[in-house]
Amino acid sequence: MTPQEAADYLKVGCSTMKRWRLRGEGPRYAKVGKAVRYREADLDEYVKGQLVS
Repeated sequence: MTPQEAADYLKVGCSTMKRWRLRGEGPRYAKVGKAVRYREADLDEYVKGQLVS
């Protein structure tokens, strides 16, 4: 997914996704050339890791 598609999937802003990447936070992503791409499984895993008891 593109950063915008991933942001829509997580219901956050695209700027939030960019901030997370710059800080080394957020879901895993891949660089394909200069393009940033996310896998749905990595987004789901990120959400799973945010669960609070």
